[in-house]
Amino acid sequence: MRLAGCLCLLLLLLAGCGGSEARAVGDEVSGSIVELRPSAEAVESFTIQSGSEQIELFVADDVDYGFDLRHLDLHRRDGLPIRCEVERRDGRLYALTIVDV
Repeated sequence: MRLAGCLCLLLLLLAGCGGSEARAVGDEVSGSIVELRPSAEAVESFTIQSGSEQIELFVADDVDYGFDLRHLDLHRRDGLPIRCEVERRDGRLYALTIVDV
């Protein structure tokens, strides 16, 4: 019985480790921006095409990215790739860094 319980727990943990949902602090995502969602300030979130996966990243209010986020539209238009360090907050992925690749 104990073994069956441990196996069920292990399966649940493994099932939660796939795709962008499992990304943790310090994980990196890279690819091309395929969509931008503007906000009053500049950008609320953006979607990166990373291989066969599309990953939505939100802009963190507490991060200084070091550039005007409207620059991301140039990357979207020209297909210029970026790399982001990400962190999960309240069920969303936030970009902690955004750099040109």
